[in-house]
Amino acid sequence: MSGVAHKSAQLTELENLAQAEWRNSSKLRAEFSDNFSTYLAYKKADAKGLVKVHSSKTVSSDQLGD
Repeated sequence: MSGVAHKSAQLTELENLAQAEWRNSSKLRAEFSDNFSTYLAYKKADAKGLVKVHSSKTVSSDQLGD
């Protein structure tokens, strides 16, 4: 698989995962003001290591589910 095709596959996988998380969590939707494109931008930045969370409270993904 070429580098471009591999990145495209990773992006699609990330988008699918983000979409599933978004659908399954009203808390997540509330945190991002019901704006999926903002959440997806966050997930993309996080995947690149560009996100720093400044909070002492850690929330696991299973706590975000409804």
